[in-house]
Amino acid sequence: MRIKLLSLCLLSLLSIAPVCAEETPLAVYDLKIFDYKIGMTYDEAISANAFHYSVYPDENRVIGIINNDYFEDVEFNVAVYFLNDGLYKIICRFDPQHLEKVTQSLKKVLGAGKDNSKTFHAANGTEITQNLYRWSFPGAKIYLIGLSNNSDFATLSMISSTTGELDQQH
Repeated sequence: MRIKLLSLCLLSLLSIAPVCAEETPLAVYDLKIFDYKIGMTYDEAISANAFHYSVYPDENRVIGIINNDYFEDVEFNVAVYFLNDGLYKIICRFDPQHLEKVTQSLKKVLGAGKDNSKTFHAANGTEITQNLYRWSFPGAKIYLIGLSNNSDFATLSMISSTTGELDQQH
């Protein structure tokens, strides 16, 4: 009896057509910095993480300022830039002594990125190291920048691949 039941089970399993699962992309990135995403409206951004205050440099531009936001015990000062009610740039400044920690956190999530770091000499002969990492994604680029001679801040930024170019004209 057991053998008949086992053979029926095997036969039913073999007769089932293989079902192929739908392929998922190799990687999907939901790019956010402090819950802000490129393309958000002003209202969406302020509801995601409220600004301390806003600056209006001209009719079509708004800059939202957030002081003292934290990630992994690192303090960031954040500015989010809007053009025609669309978020196109996020700039975060932090203490450069945390540059390595922030770099490793980003690499863990985004991959190695492109290391464009270099060392050069200032006019007075001082050697300066510029740490520069870049990650490129459809629609956005992320930059991490630190200079060995700048003890005030290092910078993490995310810029729209399309709208960010408009910012350079203003």
